[in-house]
This record gives sequence, C-alpha cells and structure tokens, in this order.
Amino acid sequence: TGQRGYINAGSVNIRKGPSSDHDSIGVLKENEPVSFEGASGSWFKVSALYARLVGWVYAKYITFPDPTPTPGLTPQPR
Repeated sequence: TGQRGYINAGSVNIRKGPSSDHDSIGVLKENEPVSFEGASGSWFKVSALYARLVGWVYAKYITFPDPTPTPGLTPQPR
C-alpha cells in the first residue's frame, strides 16, 4: 500500500474509474483515511480503509500530510 492520506470534504464519491463518467461504488466521509494506489490525470486510485473499497477519487478531495522528515545522523564518538 502507498502513502496514507484522508478525505478532506464530506460525502465524496469513490468511482470505478478515473472520471465522473464512471459509476460511483460508494461514498467516503470527511477525514476517512485512504491509502494511495496510483494516479491518472487529476484522479487518485485509493484504498478506503474504513469503507473497504478500492476506487478512484478526484485528487482535490484527498489531503496527504507532509512526509515525516528523517532525523539527521548523530555522529558517533570514535
């Protein structure tokens, strides 16, 4: 699974394919966690963790937190 993000709007459709022409397979609620699986244009393929669905969501409805910075190496005494 990919990077974790969350839905940033209420009642967002998750679809069979990467456009609004594709049928909705469910509705995701605000703050529902998703896992990034891929992208096509302005659409992200995600796994919805609570709804247990895999489908496509318009990218602006998903927020990905900034990656956690890696701590610098601590010099070891010689």
